[in-house]
Amino acid sequence: MVTKRTTTDFKPKYKKHRKDFNWNQKEKNPFHIDTTPSPQRTKILLTICAITVLTTILLLVYHSFFRISKIEVTGIVRITESEFIEGVQAVIDGYKLGIIPRNNYFFLGVDEIKTVLKDRFILEDISIIATFPHTLTIAIQEKISTIIYDNGETYSYIGLDGKIVEELRKVGEDEWFEQYNTTTSTLEDGTVTSTRTLVRRWHIPPHQKLQIELGDFPILYDLKPEIGEQYQFSVTEIENILAVRELLQREYDITTNYITTLDDVTAAYQTSTGLTVYIDIRESMQIYQKKLQEINYNIDIKAQRELDLRYGNRVYVR
Repeated sequence: MVTKRTTTDFKPKYKKHRKDFNWNQKEKNPFHIDTTPSPQRTKILLTICAITVLTTILLLVYHSFFRISKIEVTGIVRITESEFIEGVQAVIDGYKLGIIPRNNYFFLGVDEIKTVLKDRFILEDISIIATFPHTLTIAIQEKISTIIYDNGETYSYIGLDGKIVEELRKVGEDEWFEQYNTTTSTLEDGTVTSTRTLVRRWHIPPHQKLQIELGDFPILYDLKPEIGEQYQFSVTEIENILAVRELLQREYDITTNYITTLDDVTAAYQTSTGLTVYIDIRESMQIYQKKLQEINYNIDIKAQRELDLRYGNRVYVR
């Protein structure tokens, strides 16, 4: 006999719950706090941020702590330091666009300062470094524009074009050296007499005295013309003479006391070490730079008495 089962026989024996029909439904956390900012609160926060940023900018721009108050200069030889610093101050004083201080560290126009100083002073090179928060360090190399020229009788200033700019003074009597010959003779009565004859009269430029008196400029002692006359140097000759002088000082720490021109093409550098260097003034500094580099590997240049660089690839050392 087969028993027929009804649908009621399949009903669950336990009580139904709501979550049994929706397992994915999220329940609200009773401890949750809604942190969504209100429009009014957002506006207040933005206002505070804007005020903070603006205050910071104003402090950085206008506070005296960030303004250049210390200027350090190196390399000054002939220019007056106070005059140079006044020139720098003239550039960084005032305001950009009428509101931004020119001497503010963050808005300092270094390129503008370089341009103005090069126009105002005769400079070969200039380097400017701004150090936080208010220091300006300037290193300069002055360009020589004047030479003390000695023609054996008169000291003058000459320019880079080789022409006399101004006559300064005569060579002092105390600056001359004299050489005499003494001859003796006997008169009829037996009296012996002596006669002194001037054989030679010359002078050596007192470089230290001249540079204190006339300025710290190179001294060119010209022995080519007759005493009292002036030889006209070309621009290229003057440039070559000064370039080799700078080369000796910069790369070998050899200071030139004065330069003697012996003939139309030869210059002799009388240095503080006792070394005399001969060059051909028609040749450029680069030629002598290469020669000195080559021989410096083998000898101590400063320890030599004479160095003759006039003869092509040959260098004579004594």
